[in-house]
Amino acid sequence: MTVLSKVKAYRHFHLFLLTGVVYVCFFFHLGTIPLLDPDEARYTETSRNMLRTGDFVVPQFAGENRLQKPILFYWLQAAMLSVVPDEEYAARLPSALGATAIVVLVYWFGCRRWGELHGRVSAFGVAIFPLTIALSRIASTDMTLAAWVTASALWFLTAFRESRPGFLIVAYASLGAALLTKGPVAFLFVIPALIPVLLSPRRRGTIAVRYHLLGILVMAIVLAPWLVLVSHRVPGIWSYWFIDETIARVFTGVKHREMGWWFYIPATFASTFPVSLCFFRKSLWKHAFHAWRNGRLSMENRALILWVLMSLIFFSISHSQLISYAMPILPPIALLVASLWYDGNRGSSKKSTPILPPRLRRTLTVTIALVVIFFMGPPADYIGRTKSAKELVLAANLAALPDDFTIISYKYGRYSSLVYYTKRKVYLCDTEQAVAWMRKDSPVIMVCPIEKWEQFPFRQGLILLTSRLNWCAVANRQASERLHLSIFGPVTPTSSVRPTLGPNSSRMFVSG
Repeated sequence: MTVLSKVKAYRHFHLFLLTGVVYVCFFFHLGTIPLLDPDEARYTETSRNMLRTGDFVVPQFAGENRLQKPILFYWLQAAMLSVVPDEEYAARLPSALGATAIVVLVYWFGCRRWGELHGRVSAFGVAIFPLTIALSRIASTDMTLAAWVTASALWFLTAFRESRPGFLIVAYASLGAALLTKGPVAFLFVIPALIPVLLSPRRRGTIAVRYHLLGILVMAIVLAPWLVLVSHRVPGIWSYWFIDETIARVFTGVKHREMGWWFYIPATFASTFPVSLCFFRKSLWKHAFHAWRNGRLSMENRALILWVLMSLIFFSISHSQLISYAMPILPPIALLVASLWYDGNRGSSKKSTPILPPRLRRTLTVTIALVVIFFMGPPADYIGRTKSAKELVLAANLAALPDDFTIISYKYGRYSSLVYYTKRKVYLCDTEQAVAWMRKDSPVIMVCPIEKWEQFPFRQGLILLTSRLNWCAVANRQASERLHLSIFGPVTPTSSVRPTLGPNSSRMFVSG
């Protein structure tokens, strides 16, 4: 076998391996864990409500407008929900596809700019980042935003380096999609990557101005239709976005998410482990310093460094900090440290050159094993029972209640998934409101923490339907009569009662 044929065989094998890693890390048992709070259930119920009402302009949750984020993620989720039967799987599919797109983009850019080995190791590195795996399995906007930002920044860099107007147009379109996913924060990641290009007259002038104007027009076409429609439907939406959802989040503690200026240092290390171990190697900093001092640091490397550093600085001084906000800086980190993962063997065609560095091969094996064990073992079941209302809804048969039943939530911490799994409006109540509801002459079911139920000021005539861990569902007299419930055994905080809705049912069932 010739050297060329061996290289082709290696390439086919590593693409097959990369596909397997992507499937196991992003898609394997994607719908195993029920939808969690707070964001997953809210996003999914909002998207499902779009399909139910046919209103694809103003997203709504529990009867109220939900415009904290733009519309694109809801559209993607609604599209998946309309074609995939498993709703939990469908709800998370946009995030899984976004993570896959990031892996493909990193591989493509690394191969195109530095060679096959760089693209290979970069792709494997970003695929096994813990934050990548976690966010690919959560129905939220962070992974989708990261995918559009990565596409925009990498296509911008490729367009300027290779003088390719087509890539420039696609980059502007991707930037428009990023803005339509999470708003102006998309600029924060893309603009730093363009600074080295803007400071270089030679690179800046490689593409005619008319193509930039065409790209801006394409970006406007992506953004304008929905913005015009929602502005007409919801007056004052612009001030809400820019003042309440952008300026207030960054400069005030309105969301109570401020961790400290140092938060993203350990967060980035943990998010990129074990690739982040390269940060402790002297050769990394020595090579970067000498390259910078001698002017040998490429435009792409400068762009990737600024992409990471300026984003980290901004979020470090922001008053709204979450680890998921760091997702868009993971692709440039993977590209920057790829050469260190390969230990200087990039571009080598020697027989002894391995397809992947030994340490990365071992890491891939351990990562895949942990992912499989986690999503097929007790941890997934425990998370589903503690972080979602699904089990409580199933145990109390809440989703099958007649339409005239009212469900209230009294200090219940899983409110969003309660709304999603009961498929109806649920009313949030304080103590006085809960007592008033339970005394009504209409069937009412109250969901609350067990300790709140044990301290509830009005308990006469109420029946404990079910309890799960720290949560329970309680029926008032009218509801219990309609369900034909009567207690024939002791009900403890660890017991469950499953009501029977048949007309001849005369008692409820108690199980330990």
